[in-house]
Amino acid sequence: MTTIPPPASAASAAAAPFPSAATTAAANAVPAVLDTAPVPLFPAQTWTADEEQRLLGKENRKAARRWLDETASFVKKLEVERHAAVKSLGRRHSAADAAHKGAKRHLQRAVAAMRLLPEVILDVED
Repeated sequence: MTTIPPPASAASAAAAPFPSAATTAAANAVPAVLDTAPVPLFPAQTWTADEEQRLLGKENRKAARRWLDETASFVKKLEVERHAAVKSLGRRHSAADAAHKGAKRHLQRAVAAMRLLPEVILDVED
């Protein structure tokens, strides 16, 4: 004896294991996209050896030009980074020099004050 399931709500209908017509069409469309042939480098044509060498040479020159452009842009980027680093180090160095000069000045003043201290003590005792 078979039983009839209760009527399904809209939420359970969406989660039903049976695909709708839209998902079936979408599932069938995906393999059609994946089955496309790769685009060849050169159009489908018979080339002589000279023509093929000329075309390959042209592609090699294009690739070399792209590589040189990328290298030049990378070198410029490194140059900018280097300039920023040198500038930052220069600022740090000048700040360190200023701090060193200030510390040296304070030390000289402290030494001069220590030299005057015995004279001040002797003057107070007299």
